[in-house]
Amino acid sequence: MFNDRDFLLENESAKILFNRFAANQPIIDYHCHLSPKEIAEDKHFTNIGEIWLSGDHYKWRAMRECGIDEKYITGDASDYEKFKAFCSCMPSLIGNPLYHWAHLELRDSFGCNYIICEKNCDAIWNYTSEYIREKGMSARSLISKFDVRAICTTDDPADSLEYHEMIANEGVGFKVCPTFRPDNLFTLNAKEYPAYIERLGDRAGVKIEDLKTLYAALGRVLDDFDRLGCVTSDHGFNTALYFEKPNEFYANEIFTKAISGHRDLSEHEITLFTCQMMRFLASEYKKRDWVMQWHIGALRNPNKKMLASIGKDSGYDSISGKNYITEIAALLNYLEEADILPRTIMYSLNPNDNAALPSYPVHSVRGAKKLHTLRRE
Repeated sequence: MFNDRDFLLENESAKILFNRFAANQPIIDYHCHLSPKEIAEDKHFTNIGEIWLSGDHYKWRAMRECGIDEKYITGDASDYEKFKAFCSCMPSLIGNPLYHWAHLELRDSFGCNYIICEKNCDAIWNYTSEYIREKGMSARSLISKFDVRAICTTDDPADSLEYHEMIANEGVGFKVCPTFRPDNLFTLNAKEYPAYIERLGDRAGVKIEDLKTLYAALGRVLDDFDRLGCVTSDHGFNTALYFEKPNEFYANEIFTKAISGHRDLSEHEITLFTCQMMRFLASEYKKRDWVMQWHIGALRNPNKKMLASIGKDSGYDSISGKNYITEIAALLNYLEEADILPRTIMYSLNPNDNAALPSYPVHSVRGAKKLHTLRRE
């Protein structure tokens, strides 16, 4: 039967391995985008439309591909109207993992086994609304329901981490750790870059004027993340990752140009600054025994009109068709030779990279022992 307890378990070995060993294991989520604010405030949800469609850009992307008007995706339509639009496109998604995920979510979160389609929309809406009214559904209750023991959120260096402080002081029965995600640090040509660096400096209590003061500010921030339980960094290399041997002198010149308002830095200059910063940050991660995560192979925000209209992370990213394995290998090798390469996990959105990445011959890349402490604690 579709969506029964053995769904996707195609032989007896799979059923034994999952049901006897895996099914009852707790969840250690070392990469997610859950909101620490919602966890700290224990946000209570009112309906399935709010839970499923208020921020899931995978569902948004699928709805656009089915021709749903943006009003019913990120627009001002009601939660019910958005949910009905989502239900209407689900039959077209058979074979897509999203079809499986949505039905698993419906079954495991609400105990509801209806097939998701427009005809069943009202029945699902009424069933789940009654479930929420009777049992309540909040950020913390969902985390506890699925026995999530540890969560690593995604946090910018300029974030205050105030909600992590609240969670740590209160004690919630599971671990919530910040993850150091410094992507904005590398967007030198962005018009808001000088303001971002100023905000980073204010957060660290350091006036950032050059590379030396940037290092000082980041050191304070890294210590703050570490104090609140951070065990991992996370880098999203947006379109490409090139290698240029780090040079602190030139990186400083490039950085001071960027914070003074220059918006025409060359790709070569950005690459040099990126590699210099990766040298600094990798060294800091290794010193703190953090794991470093890299996300590669993505083409971020190619639709500039929609980026300006509804912002980033809204379902408009794509796979980058370029191959940067030799550049990645060169950077990893440089960090390894300098003895500053922390344990590293790499993910590529491009499946063409998946055979090459696991074969890179650097011992330090293999494994992520630091993450095991999440379960022990």
